[in-house]
Amino acid sequence: MAHYDLYSSLGLDRAMDSASIAGELDRRINAGAPTNPGGMEELDVARRILGHPGKRGAYDSKLDDPNAPDINIVSLRELARAQWADAGVGSFRPRQYFPETGSAPGATVKPERSTSQRAVWPWLLAAVLLLSAAAGGLWWYTHRGAGERWEGVNQEIHMAFPDIVSAREGLKGWNGLPCAEAAADAGQLGKIRCADADLGVSVIKYDSETARDAALPESTSAHVLSNGQCEVTSVTLEDSSEPAYFLAPKGANSDYGILINGRDAEEQRLALPVCP
Repeated sequence: MAHYDLYSSLGLDRAMDSASIAGELDRRINAGAPTNPGGMEELDVARRILGHPGKRGAYDSKLDDPNAPDINIVSLRELARAQWADAGVGSFRPRQYFPETGSAPGATVKPERSTSQRAVWPWLLAAVLLLSAAAGGLWWYTHRGAGERWEGVNQEIHMAFPDIVSAREGLKGWNGLPCAEAAADAGQLGKIRCADADLGVSVIKYDSETARDAALPESTSAHVLSNGQCEVTSVTLEDSSEPAYFLAPKGANSDYGILINGRDAEEQRLALPVCP
């Protein structure tokens, strides 16, 4: 099997510097209409690797080595997630971040881009549009390992919402939706996305209720849902091109937010097992 070439897959000029590639990938992400084979996640993984000089150096070094173990989707995700101290080119150790077999993911880390908490919401709306392009996303998911144990903050997300998030990555959760780790944005500690071609649910963990509330969009349609056991603030994402809602639980899970979008999202949000 040949190395997974992000440059070729995404039509990127390898002569571009990391800052220029990061800018181009940010533009595609914000445009909300991915046409690449791996959809939104491939763009995000590429942004984390090719937009970071250190990680890109490790990736390029192995990409140019035909005798190195294959670069595959599992190893790309591992490198994208890896904590990386800035250092000179001579200190790159790319093989450390490219396991020869599909190993379990490392600890989730926050994105390196520094933005304000208020920048979370525009990204969240963009995610609704991007994740709707399921054809590319499904292609990516079929090529990634399934059944890996959740670790770190992802395990916390699963434990908080075990009836929504599958017990292991890649398996089916609520409503038969396959679940996988998603890239956390500024102000978020972690996120798991469960989605198919018609419906998607993202469970997002924040540092606190205050951080979660800071990410809530301003809306005239916010109202409280209650089943007698718990209360959830439901906010309609009015600028979305498809039905989309952000749910903010109160009480024990007040540091979490849940995004649901897609066909029948309005009705399905009422069926989400949000209460513990």
